[in-house]
Amino acid sequence: MKNPIVMPRKHPVTRLVIRSTHNDVGHLGVNSTKAELGRRFFIPKCVSTVKHEIYKCKVCWTQRPIAVQVPTAPLHVNRLQYRGFPFVMCRMDSFGPFVISRKQERWGLIFMCLTTRAIHINKRRVVSASVRTRCGKPQSIRSDQGTSFVKAAKEQDKSVKALAEELECQVQDKWIIDFKFNPPGAPHWGGSWERMVQEIKKILMST
Repeated sequence: MKNPIVMPRKHPVTRLVIRSTHNDVGHLGVNSTKAELGRRFFIPKCVSTVKHEIYKCKVCWTQRPIAVQVPTAPLHVNRLQYRGFPFVMCRMDSFGPFVISRKQERWGLIFMCLTTRAIHINKRRVVSASVRTRCGKPQSIRSDQGTSFVKAAKEQDKSVKALAEELECQVQDKWIIDFKFNPPGAPHWGGSWERMVQEIKKILMST
């Protein structure tokens, strides 16, 4: 249009014209609304003005919602405490199965040190309550509420109690592993080692 109508940016009529034009073009983006406005009107700083009005459009918010950005959680206190040796504070998870043949499957057991982020993997034929590692005895183990992990914690309590009764003394706390379990249905509580499990699976599948 050779002689467009000049509209002031912040005038209420300008806002109504932008909203009406935006509705006429089917709630498309800024460029489509701006192109339609340019046929009849001239608005200074048209792009920023149209963006401001489209951002407040309730129909657009309903049709194209913006996902909520989850804030990054602070580091766990165990990640910041150095105990002198790796795997003193560790996390444990089981993954698999990997099909070896028609009648054989293998599982993996991952231990992740919270301080050094080092990883130790054990190969398992079945999912059992037996937990053995070459990394020494950890002081604290956190895992999900897997059946084998909960059973391992219960067996430890029974063994410690039986040993204390046999020796007729109190077993020192340094020989007891502190098992801590995540709430059921909350895998995001173990995001640090779940991510490691994902990377390990990717590597094993590609080899």
